[in-house]
Amino acid sequence: LDEYPFASVHEGGRAKYDANQVSVRAVGEVESRRQGNLMRAFYSRANIIPDHPEKGLLNKIITT
Repeated sequence: LDEYPFASVHEGGRAKYDANQVSVRAVGEVESRRQGNLMRAFYSRANIIPDHPEKGLLNKIITT
């Protein structure tokens, strides 16, 4: 399964999954691992530390 918001972000994770507050879709194991590796590489290169008060990531969604 793959989820959005991602488990690695404040808005995602197990508690949100258990509360049915994430979107979940079945994806293949290879694709899931590939995406996980890409996320980890992005976090590492950008020096993002999930749940860190100063080294986290803030997304702002703007709709038109």
